[in-house]
Amino acid sequence: MVFRRAEMTAPDLRWFCWLFSRSRRGPSPNPRDHRGRHPGFVPGRRAGGEGHRAQPRRAKNLANYGGDAPSGFAREVIYGTAVNDRFHLDAVRGNVAGTGRHRFLLSGLYELPFARNRRFLGGWQISSVALWQTGPFLTPTFSAGLVDPANINTFNRGSILRPNRIGDGNVADPTPDHYFDIGAFAAPPANAGRIGNAGVGILTGPGTLAISGGLAKAFALGARARLRFETTFTNLPNHPNFAPPAADVSTPATFGRTTSVQTAEGAGNRVGQVSLRLEFLSRPVAFLTAGQRFLTRS
Repeated sequence: MVFRRAEMTAPDLRWFCWLFSRSRRGPSPNPRDHRGRHPGFVPGRRAGGEGHRAQPRRAKNLANYGGDAPSGFAREVIYGTAVNDRFHLDAVRGNVAGTGRHRFLLSGLYELPFARNRRFLGGWQISSVALWQTGPFLTPTFSAGLVDPANINTFNRGSILRPNRIGDGNVADPTPDHYFDIGAFAAPPANAGRIGNAGVGILTGPGTLAISGGLAKAFALGARARLRFETTFTNLPNHPNFAPPAADVSTPATFGRTTSVQTAEGAGNRVGQVSLRLEFLSRPVAFLTAGQRFLTRS
């Protein structure tokens, strides 16, 4: 058996990342901070100014080790995975569900420029993380309990049957109630002597658009303590990021419909939290270097 997996990223995007991954920093007396890291290691950790980082990605990930209808990342071995035809693994080679075609991540940290010398009005920092990515690749399926066209005991073997494909399956303007075209698939006829010809990962699920933000400030309490105030919100615009819809063509009532939203990477319903944290310093601020002093107040 030969298992093939290919992943490629557009090389010209590296220049885009370099141009938009910048941080402005103030002077530092030491080339490294108290943890031995270079000041530019974290763009947001700076002695004044702002930092931001852009991370675009375009990828194509193909594999044939996920079975007849993979739903996510799978280990790179097919043993233990039910496959209808182990002698023709090209039939199950397709897009890996967990690797979307496009992904763009933008993060930033900015210190508000007003009243920097005022104890309570200055020193506020705002942060943001924005994510945009295309949806996962899904595979249409058909209930093997209704028909076994190849007569290979598909249902009892625990493998998954794919239907015949007679159209694209994706729609130009998807909605939560009609994300895929069920007319593009048909059940294989009984006693056909073959399985369905629909490919793996031919449907594209809903994408993700999430913008999160926060506001924070640290208040010094003497030389050995500080009180940090933070408030953060995920999915600030409360944009509905729908979960992948059902892809079983044997149940037309639910095929191509999604009734829930995503929960990972801050893409769910808007959630806000406010926190106060009391921190005690191991050494007084007066005995710290300039770079260490900044880390204690930021």
